[in-house]
Amino acid sequence: MKHLIDAIIKKWFCCHEWEYLFERRVEVVDDWGDSSWYTVRHYFCKKCGKYKKIKSH
Repeated sequence: MKHLIDAIIKKWFCCHEWEYLFERRVEVVDDWGDSSWYTVRHYFCKKCGKYKKIKSH
């Protein structure tokens, strides 16, 4: 149980050190057939293992 609590505290109070993983382009098509593109960047924290995605519109 102590190990689980320590892992949760480590994630909550982590001073993240983000590492860029990859970037992906996504196409969105609406109901009228119009399409638009945006990119999604994926990052990974080296210290706690948390993932984060950032969408750019």
